[in-house]
Amino acid sequence: METNGTLKEAINGTSLHLGSCGGDKDEKKAIISTDRERASSRWITVEPILLLIALARKAMVITRLQYLKHRIGEEHHYSSIIANLSVSSLCNDDNYTDTLEDEIQQQTAVWSLYLYAMSTFPALFTTIVVGAISNLAGRKVAMMVPCIGYILQCVLFLIIAYAHLPLWTFFIAELLQGISGGVALLFAGAHAYIADTTEKRQRTLRIAVTEGVYFFGNGAIQISNGYLIARFGYESSYWFSLVLLVLAFVYALSPHLLIETVDEETKMRTKQTTTVRTIVCTACDLFKVTEGRRNMKLIAAGMVLLFALISVSGCQSVVVLYGLAKPFCWTPIDVGFYTAVSLILPGVGSLVGGQFVYHFNNDYWMMHISLISAMAMCFTTALAKTTPVLYSGLVVGAMSSFIAPLIRGLMSKMVGEHEQVSVFTYAGCVGNTVKFIAKVMAFSIYAGTVHTLPTLTFYVLGFIVIIPICITCCLQCLKNNLTDYDELGEDGTSDKLELVQTEHLK
Repeated sequence: METNGTLKEAINGTSLHLGSCGGDKDEKKAIISTDRERASSRWITVEPILLLIALARKAMVITRLQYLKHRIGEEHHYSSIIANLSVSSLCNDDNYTDTLEDEIQQQTAVWSLYLYAMSTFPALFTTIVVGAISNLAGRKVAMMVPCIGYILQCVLFLIIAYAHLPLWTFFIAELLQGISGGVALLFAGAHAYIADTTEKRQRTLRIAVTEGVYFFGNGAIQISNGYLIARFGYESSYWFSLVLLVLAFVYALSPHLLIETVDEETKMRTKQTTTVRTIVCTACDLFKVTEGRRNMKLIAAGMVLLFALISVSGCQSVVVLYGLAKPFCWTPIDVGFYTAVSLILPGVGSLVGGQFVYHFNNDYWMMHISLISAMAMCFTTALAKTTPVLYSGLVVGAMSSFIAPLIRGLMSKMVGEHEQVSVFTYAGCVGNTVKFIAKVMAFSIYAGTVHTLPTLTFYVLGFIVIIPICITCCLQCLKNNLTDYDELGEDGTSDKLELVQTEHLK
């Protein structure tokens, strides 16, 4: 009996031990679940990273453009006016002829185009690879890698400015930034994080908020950046950007400030299926599902994003260079004020548009409003003869940049939870490629017509908007005539989708 009692106690002890093991697993799952729930309950998640990088990145871009024109002006022996940045601009020099001005404008445009190309194409590959790996490594990694790239780029900009290195050394800085993924990877990671922590109805609004924060950061730095350059030189702007980038990296790295949303179960499942082949095929799998004509909708949405961003990005790329020339003759402070307004107004427009979509749940009419706003901005800029009229173009174009978060939100609603990173990577690659195409087109047209009709660039960009308006009308017809993909399931999946995923994993 004593032996039986001992055996019974041993069995009970074993049962208790096994029960505690099961409890440990349940507790671990509860902790994992709590992490995502904690992240979902927070009002502020990825926004500080986007704000800090926006402040730093835009300051570097505008400073680099003015520094390029400064150095090219020095080569033509017209640097005396630039040295006194707070007083006047280069084109106010009596000895500064229109022919020389056009030549410097043209060279600056070509340099800007080549530098942007150096950072664009490496970023496409990095965004696809790191975006897919973020299911295994976590969303935070997809945001920390661009931070590192921008820090290295800013350090090289400082070295170039202090040591007065040749202009070709800018290519090294741009290449490092491109290898790190840049804005495309940053937004792919941030929006995947938002998708992990929001429901579909909230998603477009939250994405619009992140876009609005990013635009606000881009604009808020410009006024102070102009004064920094005028007062302390180009180096002060780069130092300020470096501090902001380090703060962004620390925020992304901290487990307390930014909670990881990829749980251990997802990491283990992804680890077993993550290969070179699966990474390359991830984006392609988005278009294998034909149910509800989802593949056609994704392609059409990508085309809308492509043509809309060509117009908006092209106009934004050329307008600063246009303002530095006659009859505007902007100083760095003028550039700072204009750039600030040009970026803050679209941020406000994105927030207002996001509220409209959230309450009325109609993406397509907001897409039309955004596209018409972009067209009006281009035409008003082309007709402007004074700086106040250029500002009025910004007012009518306040809703122009809302097209990007609208398209991203629309795409996110079309796919399942496991495809969120893929669809945001797809949108990021389209956006990054399009911005390069926009700069190539805008700078090429501007450089070719700067002697005859420089406003032709803005007219061409305005008429391009007609194409995405027509595509949006087609999307509305598909929406009305076919069952929307959102209605196939709460998680955005269906039997056909699961079949495609299963075959892919095999």
